[in-house]
Amino acid sequence: MKPEAASEQTEPRCANIITRPVSWSAAHGDTQFSLQEHGKGPQNVRTRRGTGRPASAVALSLSAGDDFLLQPADRMRTFPEITAHFCIEDGFCYPDWRAIWEWMEANVPEGERDAAWTAAARAWVHRNRDALGANYQVHETKNFLILAEAPPRIMRDACKAFEASLESMMERLEGIISDEGQGKHVVMMFGMLRDYYRYLSHFFRDGEHPMSGGMCITSSGYVHFAFPTADYSCYRTALVHELTHACLVHLPIPLWLDEALAMRMEQAVCGTPTFDLDREVFDKHRAHWNEETIQEFWSGKSWSIPGDSFDLSYNLAQVLWRKIEVDLGATRAEVVEFVTHAHAEDAGNAACDAVFGMSLGDLAADFLGEGAWEPKLSGAKLS
Repeated sequence: MKPEAASEQTEPRCANIITRPVSWSAAHGDTQFSLQEHGKGPQNVRTRRGTGRPASAVALSLSAGDDFLLQPADRMRTFPEITAHFCIEDGFCYPDWRAIWEWMEANVPEGERDAAWTAAARAWVHRNRDALGANYQVHETKNFLILAEAPPRIMRDACKAFEASLESMMERLEGIISDEGQGKHVVMMFGMLRDYYRYLSHFFRDGEHPMSGGMCITSSGYVHFAFPTADYSCYRTALVHELTHACLVHLPIPLWLDEALAMRMEQAVCGTPTFDLDREVFDKHRAHWNEETIQEFWSGKSWSIPGDSFDLSYNLAQVLWRKIEVDLGATRAEVVEFVTHAHAEDAGNAACDAVFGMSLGDLAADFLGEGAWEPKLSGAKLS
């Protein structure tokens, strides 16, 4: 889990599934939330994470002081206590991953760091299990650590589905996504919306935010996933959506493209129908988008605005992607070139022009009609 750079706070990526996007701020149901603004700090260390060693290669033992013993297959190595860097807020554990990373770099041999990060993540997940109560259990597969209160039958299916989904995604988006990094994927499946939003409140600034059906949290220092599972009917779809975001985190792509690919993977891997466009939705697009709001879309700001802006942003991202994939008949090679060269600085406009011979404004105009649809962000050149 190597930090790539310290950055300004980045709000978690958000999936538009399971729950209808409406605003939430001070309260949800009968639960009050205090959304405190976080400045620069450990939660802003942007990291990569990837597959870990099989669980059989590691033995973890938590002592009374929560020191842990990491046992690679060849020998036992004892690490000093790292839980001093486990910060507790509203009952949940939010580790100081920057401090843990610095300690790992200084004290753990490079060949053992993947297993060390998995052990650290395991200790973190167990802390949050304790916070949520005895009904929650930690389940571990080759590539995932999963916290859930689901019945054993559901979790057996989930563990298999998560591994199969990762394998399918790596195949379908070969040349685009990456699962490089250290430590296992951490998935927190909350049985109650109340607990889900309590956990998320740590990562958000004060103010109103769209409700969500799942998040890929990239701003914590250890990329992980959280989503509610009230009826256990959509957990695979939620995981695929968020896992796509995590496997694209190494690319500087614009948010609209990131979300378009995540929804495309929902459809391809899970068979979930994610695209809805009828006359009513089309009319909403024509009424909502103008010279000002389209810039909010290209910059990614529109996803943070509750209401039609949030809903229509997802839908417009899908429309643009379908135009690339279907109307332009983009080849696999063209898709790879476009996605790997698209940059958030210009919403991917330079890459679109270089690969497809047309601007994003032209692409949008084909759906929205004539208008000032060109991205007006700082330009990024295709290298």
